Amino acid sequence: YKKCLEDFMKGNHSNTHSVVKAQLVCEQQLSEYLSRQTEGLSEELRRRCLDSLAALRDCGYRYFTCPLQDQIKVRLSQLWTPVWVDGSLPVVDLLLDFLNQQLVDITDLKPTCRQSLLCVLYHDVVLQYVKKMMKMKMRSKKQQGAGAQRMNEDAQKLDCFFKEEGCAETSWLCEMLCILAEILRLQDPASIQLEIVNLARSFPDLSGAHVSELLSLKTGLSAADVRSIRQSVEENRLLVDSTNHSPQFFSRIKVKWINNKINQIGLKT
Repeated sequence: YKKCLEDFMKGNHSNTHSVVKAQLVCEQQLSEYLSRQTEGLSEELRRRCLDSLAALRDCGYRYFTCPLQDQIKVRLSQLWTPVWVDGSLPVVDLLLDFLNQQLVDITDLKPTCRQSLLCVLYHDVVLQYVKKMMKMKMRSKKQQGAGAQRMNEDAQKLDCFFKEEGCAETSWLCEMLCILAEILRLQDPASIQLEIVNLARSFPDLSGAHVSELLSLKTGLSAADVRSIRQSVEENRLLVDSTNHSPQFFSRIKVKWINNKINQIGLKT
């Protein structure tokens, strides 16, 4: 069924929007029914059914969000440029204006489905934002301090926009952006360590490679500082409750910090 839906969405049909919207509503209703069902289904079968429905839901979400991805990336390309840092180019404001226009297409979607879809979109926007941050070239204390302030402002704007659209359960995205901004603002190794440990405890999918990538943005750290911070992060991971169900985020960000470092010291053949 999922394959049929994907093939249908690839076709040139005048009613594709309506069909996908109806599909999302049906998926949600059936998922709610199965979640309440306590008799007649084994736990394994119910889980498999719910997983299949989740795959159908994600397929429907992609139909609406994928066409926006390239535009989101283009509009965020001006992050960490001088005109963004000094506030003369309101990158996030322009992005939100664009999204506001595009979201007209889903105003007739069932409210709960629309809310879930927008939460996915919020996640995608922040993902692109963080990817851009981790590639930024500004290394001076002054530049990073100004950029951190701008990040905090952007985080609040994004959160306000999506909360107004009903995404109340995704405030953790705003909190995460603010932690990252604080890491950029700080210069004291001990304070940076505290914030990164906090980030790793909140998001267990923050890998050692991600930590190294973040630390590579801080030119004022010595090699000993970097080793100490990385060690502290790994030690504190052991204290994280194994039942921690924090949302996945950093696992979707690929980093190649090892290759970058090898290139920098000229050892790559």
